Amino acid sequence: MSTTRWASDRHLDALRRLGANEILDRRAVRPVELPSYDVVVDAVGTELAAYRRLAARTVTIAFPSPAVLADIAASRVFGSRRIRTFSGRIRAELRPVVAGSFPLEETAAHRRLETGGNLGKLVIRTG
Repeated sequence: MSTTRWASDRHLDALRRLGANEILDRRAVRPVELPSYDVVVDAVGTELAAYRRLAARTVTIAFPSPAVLADIAASRVFGSRRIRTFSGRIRAELRPVVAGSFPLEETAAHRRLETGGNLGKLVIRTG
């Protein structure tokens, strides 16, 4: 399997270490300039309409605004090329990338989330 990542330049080295075959800087390459793919998996949720045009299957795991949900619903008219949401089990060989772990009481996680640009997920511990 070959993977292409489209990301911020500050994440390029980390994505290489994670095994990406090709890495494109999102500030240098616009979505309309990307080639076609078999599958596009979106973890941000901001360019869904553009991604749907690139792949036979587009899957998103992010819903940053009500407009994204509207894009997903409207894409149903495209049949098999519609935008899908992730459901199901994650295969064991996939490893989540954790950008940081914080206790619930600490506000640092909220500040970090608001500034954006995290490579990985922020974990909030409740106990």
